Amino acid sequence: MKKLKFLPFIFLLAVPALTGCGGDKYVETRSEEEVVNALGLQAMSEIGVAYAKFAYEGVNPGENTLITEINQKLWDGDQFGLNYTISYTLTAKENYDTPYLSLNEAGNVLTAQMVPSSAITAENYPTAASLGGAAYTLGAKMTFKGYAEGFVAPEGLTPSSEQVGKEVKKQNFNALSKIVKSGTIGEIKVAYDSSDKETKINSGDYVYTTGRVTAAYDWKYEEIFRGVVITDGSRGILLYAGCLQASFYDDANSPAKIKEGDIIAVYGQVSPYNGLFEVKPSMINLVTSDTEKAKIAAPTYREETYETFNKLKESDTGDLVKVQDLHLYDTVSTINKLKPGEHWVIRLANAENKTINTGLNYHIGEGQQEAIRNFIIEAKTSNKTFNFTGVITATNSKDELGAMMVGNKTSLQCYELNA
Repeated sequence: MKKLKFLPFIFLLAVPALTGCGGDKYVETRSEEEVVNALGLQAMSEIGVAYAKFAYEGVNPGENTLITEINQKLWDGDQFGLNYTISYTLTAKENYDTPYLSLNEAGNVLTAQMVPSSAITAENYPTAASLGGAAYTLGAKMTFKGYAEGFVAPEGLTPSSEQVGKEVKKQNFNALSKIVKSGTIGEIKVAYDSSDKETKINSGDYVYTTGRVTAAYDWKYEEIFRGVVITDGSRGILLYAGCLQASFYDDANSPAKIKEGDIIAVYGQVSPYNGLFEVKPSMINLVTSDTEKAKIAAPTYREETYETFNKLKESDTGDLVKVQDLHLYDTVSTINKLKPGEHWVIRLANAENKTINTGLNYHIGEGQQEAIRNFIIEAKTSNKTFNFTGVITATNSKDELGAMMVGNKTSLQCYELNA
């Protein structure tokens, strides 16, 4: 049973009194009916916040458990509270051929099927076409179940059975089963670059794909939401924010549920930023089927030269690459002026002295920034070249060699000195 934090209605209804020594004794000045309604309305408003994403992010594919029981505390010293139940109805806003959203017989699980773009047109389903998904109304009815066992009534409130079974609130929520474009990482990126209106993936579209957890700015709990790269061969996608942290960890003290090398299925919104092709995930599931896992290729690094690297597109960010025989193009004094904790862009060059940028995002940590700077300076002073093996990132829409933790390697280990 989910418990929602109580927020007292001191500004909405009659104000309960705090009296006695120190002013810490709670005295209820509202009627029983007012108390039941106030706590129920507060609970429904919090449910509304939880379900708001159904209208703009859509309902996550698969089964979604609905809140059917809630316990609300009356005041800060209340240990047991009042119980409420919620029942649901589901109504399609158009007569869809397929039940893209369905409610189970028990009324506690909302199941969403992904809607292929080919199934929705403005001619057959104008509402769905305009909203970007099959549209439904999720109706919720809250009923007062009674006082929890052990409830101790404060002064001024006499519990009775008069309010038990009473309907407290009805509310409707909009819910979408989003149009989702599914495919491999490579197929999604090709569709992003496509000029075909039928197949093109745009910013804001929802996609579903599968990949191997390969790189991150940092694998720690407090940093994981800042970016994880999933790959299929050399092709990769940067996942950013969304449900990343909750999917990888239960909390700051728990071990990781998803680790480097795991295969995951991702549902999320295409959210490019600053030249980076990103997906903000709404759902991440660990793939356990050996058959499905075998479809994802091991990480590989395609070799890039100055000519090919400077022709890369936004959709290439997240891919794994290797560039050889690099040296510092900027002056040592220039990169010594860079301040740890800020984003760094350092110009490198190949044997023909043609420049390729490397990016040191502050998310990798100040220690790693300093270590990479020292490495590049030492290579310069010893007149040695180095190779880069890592991820394509971008700053201000310009592609760069992005330092990240690839597997168990540190960001520094993306750079390897040539003998």
